[in-house]
Amino acid sequence: MAILPNLRVVNTQEEILLILSKIQMNQSHVVIWQKENEQNRKLNTATLSLINKSIGFFHLRSISGDWNPGVNGDIALYFKGDEESILFKVKNLIVKKGELIVPIPNEVRLLEKRNRERLQLKQKESRNTLIIQKVFENDNRRQFCVPVIDISITGVAVALNKSETKYFYEGDAIYITKLAGTRLTNYISGKVVYLKPVEYYDSHFKLKNFRVGIQFDTFISKEYLNFFNFQKSENLDPHI
Repeated sequence: MAILPNLRVVNTQEEILLILSKIQMNQSHVVIWQKENEQNRKLNTATLSLINKSIGFFHLRSISGDWNPGVNGDIALYFKGDEESILFKVKNLIVKKGELIVPIPNEVRLLEKRNRERLQLKQKESRNTLIIQKVFENDNRRQFCVPVIDISITGVAVALNKSETKYFYEGDAIYITKLAGTRLTNYISGKVVYLKPVEYYDSHFKLKNFRVGIQFDTFISKEYLNFFNFQKSENLDPHI
């Protein structure tokens, strides 16, 4: 496998967990290989099925349903995401019940491919919400106040409880009427482009909610992004 250009070193646990969480939500493929006689030998392709922050491990599920018996020693993992890809090596892997259990790394190499920067928001921040309005049959309308996971000028990802997912399907039109507590003079229109289940741990309890991706019909102003509290200071220039 060729060496990837323009890799950025990431060594803060907070950012590494954010990247892993996004790759899990997007169900991006993970290519696993090992060096053998100076050659890269591909062992498997997998998806990230679970992140357990409390004990410092994540789980990989093989796409083929089986693991190559050669999984041992130093293993290189390449998370090939649609927007971000990461590369790192690990040791001390465990194969259990068809899954590979991997320690969360202290350092990764990151390749970012998104041409419109998406800003990660602080979780459990009451301000980081938006109001979505949906129009149903007979012009019935319903509003949902949902936490924002990340946002850019082209779209937004929000979290839904399981009970709310019955109201959202791919292709549905939505209207955003309030951002971060600020009512908009003109609503933002968009459509649902995906809805994916996400498992996570909180205080040692395994929980599940859903991530919904919304694409805006037109780019929004960068001024809207400043309504929110970000995970870290970001450059709002859309070109990476």
